[in-house]
Amino acid sequence: MNAQKKTATAHAKEASKTNEKSKLAETNVAKEINPTLFQEAPIKNPEPDILDIKNLSEEKKPLRQDSYPEKFTESPLLKDLEAKVCEYEELLKRNQADFENYRRRSLEERRQVAEYAAEPFLKGFLPILDTFEKALATQTTEENLKSFLQGFSFIKKQMDGFLTTIGLQKTTALDDEFDPHLHRALQIEEVANSETALDSVQKIVSIYEQGYRYRKHLLRTASVKIIKYKKAEAQQAPPEKMENPEELQKNKNIEKNNE
Repeated sequence: MNAQKKTATAHAKEASKTNEKSKLAETNVAKEINPTLFQEAPIKNPEPDILDIKNLSEEKKPLRQDSYPEKFTESPLLKDLEAKVCEYEELLKRNQADFENYRRRSLEERRQVAEYAAEPFLKGFLPILDTFEKALATQTTEENLKSFLQGFSFIKKQMDGFLTTIGLQKTTALDDEFDPHLHRALQIEEVANSETALDSVQKIVSIYEQGYRYRKHLLRTASVKIIKYKKAEAQQAPPEKMENPEELQKNKNIEKNNE
């Protein structure tokens, strides 16, 4: 059995060798007849060893809208999408502007709250300040009371210095011109002045209650007495006497007859 297998294998190898030789012979004959059939085609675009990144990036760029097919550019779906994009862009811009305005308003409100945080306290403190001023304006001949008022005056100066540093200011002084935005006239006295004075000038001659301003806010108007100056009326000259035209004519005739 082994001998038969070896014999069969040897015969198969010889047959394959014979077939290969015959194919090779046929190929050689074909080459001699038409050699161009077996020439290798040249490689037109060999693959580069290093990839050109610039060219690759350009190839991957999306096409411009004008390079789209005409059918696609005229599509109603594309037009709807473009309209939606424009609408959302406009909405985004408006929201950004609204948010920026809101942020600025919030910062300004916070600044004002911090800047005028002491305003309610100062409004309540003004009556105490008025009481101090009335006490210091008291006239007395007693030495003990004078020394007591002198101590009050020192305290008042310290208070005024502190209130000035935080922004509290008086709005009114004697001989100031009356301003209806800052003053409240409790008493008005009219006085005729010389011709050089302006007409209807109003001066403050007495302050019943001082007005105060905290930074840019008016806390309280001042209660005052004012004098209203007016120009003295000039004396009018008496009207000239009008002569009668008939009498003038008679006088002229008399003069002619005398001549």
